[in-house]
Amino acid sequence: MIAYWLREFFEVDYDFVGSLNLTGGNLQMYQAMAVPMGESTIRKGETLTSQETKDAMQQARQTPRARPAEKKQKVKGKQK
Repeated sequence: MIAYWLREFFEVDYDFVGSLNLTGGNLQMYQAMAVPMGESTIRKGETLTSQETKDAMQQARQTPRARPAEKKQKVKGKQK
């Protein structure tokens, strides 16, 4: 929810998700469960019902999200 508030209301350029250092399964759970539930809760303004929670996660699975740009690594060596 903090990431949503920073992005939507304060327009703060801060990588909140990156600061959590989530990887693998933990990152997938965050993206598939925490983000849709948190954003839906904020939009509704109160706690979601069980069905609303299921609907939010189902919608998130069907809606492609923009992936963060991959960071380019500098490679040292000879260039041709």
